Amino acid sequence: MAVTGANTFSSTVSNISSIASGGSTTITFTGVNLNNVGTNNITVYSSLSGDASALNDTLKTTITTTTTTTSFPVITGAETSTLIFEYLKVLNGTRTHWGLNSSFTTSATGAYKNADLTDSLYPKAGTKYFIFDSYSGASSLGNRVVLFAGCFALPPADGSNVYDMKFWMSQDNSYSTDLDSIYAVVSVDKGVTWTRLLPGFGRVNASFTTPGWTQRAVDITTYAGQTIQLGIEGVSAYGNIIGVDDIAVRSNSPLPVTFVSFSGLKDGVKNILQWSTTTELNNAFFSLERSLDGTNFSELTTINSKAVNGNSNALLNYEFTDFKPIISNNYYRLKQVDKDGKFSYSQIVLLKGSKLNGVSVSAVYPNPAKNNVSIVFNAELATKVNITIVDIAGKIVQQKQTTLNSGQTSYISDISTLRAGNYVIKVTDLSGATINIQKLNKQ
Repeated sequence: MAVTGANTFSSTVSNISSIASGGSTTITFTGVNLNNVGTNNITVYSSLSGDASALNDTLKTTITTTTTTTSFPVITGAETSTLIFEYLKVLNGTRTHWGLNSSFTTSATGAYKNADLTDSLYPKAGTKYFIFDSYSGASSLGNRVVLFAGCFALPPADGSNVYDMKFWMSQDNSYSTDLDSIYAVVSVDKGVTWTRLLPGFGRVNASFTTPGWTQRAVDITTYAGQTIQLGIEGVSAYGNIIGVDDIAVRSNSPLPVTFVSFSGLKDGVKNILQWSTTTELNNAFFSLERSLDGTNFSELTTINSKAVNGNSNALLNYEFTDFKPIISNNYYRLKQVDKDGKFSYSQIVLLKGSKLNGVSVSAVYPNPAKNNVSIVFNAELATKVNITIVDIAGKIVQQKQTTLNSGQTSYISDISTLRAGNYVIKVTDLSGATINIQKLNKQ
């Protein structure tokens, strides 16, 4: 046997016993070095007794030695010049199926559409993504092919952080009689066998009328402390294509952001929020959330990370001014979101408000309501307020202004024409400052 390429080796082993026609035997070569990363070209020479032809005396094959990743998290897609998920293994059938969308389309945007899709599948980001081409022929029915990466050396678990694999896949509800699927898979024997990490994920999702993207995740905590390979197995049912992009592997990953402070101060009618970080790892942005009661929060704004590519080991300072705070108490918190979708919350900061014009809401009833809903106000002085009802999509469905008397005022809103569902009632003064926010269920 001779090995060329990333590693070199040469040796001769003689098999003194004959091999019957149709039989087999195992010959072991020792001392073969396959540690250098790259492709190894293996040639095996044989001498067949009584065979005058030399054409069938040589067997050639290749073995690839992959890299071993030891630093996490790993975040990769199809855009990188060096793909991490770059290897294929056919488990059933004869076709490989996997490829980049650029192999299927000449579109500058990377969009691809086969005949049964209602619209093109556009990249989640950038211009490239992986395609599992289950559409290309009935002969592919039942084919199983793994797109996989090199080795991941997972550190031992310490019980405090996550071990998982996340990826984005395409979804649509067209041609739903042929249910293609994909599985995250793991190998502990250098890619010889693959085990599915349940659950599997189907292509069809009734909420997508045109092709879209959804994120999937599987737990790999069981493999902490081991060196493994991870992949995505496509199972063809002769349906539409499946797209895969932005694959992330986390292993004992530290929290993406270390906060050293988060505080707020009142400046007249404004509230100023300030926070600082000492480390940021793959940080995408902060979502500043506000609440009336300290329990039910809604997003006020988003602030992008100041760190270059989301990574920093230096002190970074952030500030945001809430020009229209709630007149009563304001509760604030930060939702930090990293590039692979993981998020965490900061502590809650309370800035107590002064009731402008002495206006407050003491009751909203009935709730749920069918025809009318009453809002009970208490005001120290006569004043005007705006009452807005917003649906779950953020569309204003009702907006009125009313005058409050000194003392208690009951305002009745006719909601009989609204569709059944969930809404938000927002009360503001004439300057736009929020007095009260209340959820409403319309029956």
